[in-house]
Amino acid sequence: MSQPDLYVGKIVHFVGVSDQVRGRHLPAIVVRILEDQVNRVVLTIFTDQIESGVASSSRREPSVSYSAEMAPGTWHDIEECHRPREKT
Repeated sequence: MSQPDLYVGKIVHFVGVSDQVRGRHLPAIVVRILEDQVNRVVLTIFTDQIESGVASSSRREPSVSYSAEMAPGTWHDIEECHRPREKT
């Protein structure tokens, strides 16, 4: 398994945990890399007001681990099928 290229500002996917978004891949931005832990980051996750009780369209997750298996509550690189196509 290769390590993801990680930097502040990177757009990734967060795998939802709550009932309404469980397993759904939500867009997120890396806002901080936690130096003391491998591939653990602080994310701002964009929910589009889909979770109950959320007053805005984003929320912060303070400590999120990387998972190549895309487990709920983790982050991973955006899958190839979700990346924008190059203009020709």
